[in-house]
Amino acid sequence: MFEHIYFRYYGGFGGGGYYEAQLSPDRKIIVNGIYQPFGITGMVERILPPQEYKDLVAWIRESSFSEMLDRYDAGITDIPTTVVTVKVDGLKREVEYQGNEGPSELRKTARWLNRLVRSAVQSYVSSDVCTVADCAKFLGVSETTVILWIAQKSIQACLADSSTGGEYLIPKQQFREMIGKSRYTNK
Repeated sequence: MFEHIYFRYYGGFGGGGYYEAQLSPDRKIIVNGIYQPFGITGMVERILPPQEYKDLVAWIRESSFSEMLDRYDAGITDIPTTVVTVKVDGLKREVEYQGNEGPSELRKTARWLNRLVRSAVQSYVSSDVCTVADCAKFLGVSETTVILWIAQKSIQACLADSSTGGEYLIPKQQFREMIGKSRYTNK
């Protein structure tokens, strides 16, 4: 049985950031880290469409992933490094590569996973978030209070450090849940 895929990316000197992603059998992809193309720092979750998940799992099962070397090293520091870990039937296999080293199947798997990460982050930024100011205004609290909740991890938020000038972005679903709770707790 397919259990999960872990995907880690280290952008090397000055590029791409650092992030980890986990894909589980419930089709949930969780991305955590610094994703420079969108200026996002933090955690993002997304449920993959069933066919996309099925296709990726089939590709990994059919690839020669289990026969690959543990590491494909370019012998150069400060270049992008990718680590793909797959756990199937209780067996875990991890393969690391730098730059464009390694078999084409490994690079294709990593490109596929990176595309899923990019898609999850892009959808999060484009439509599924509200700002601290929006949240504070609607709930009738100060922005400082909302930021305190974020710091205390009472609510989840991502820090968009370039696209919006360092604003925290709060998932709209979480914001909706806060609104529902506030209707009962603020009376």
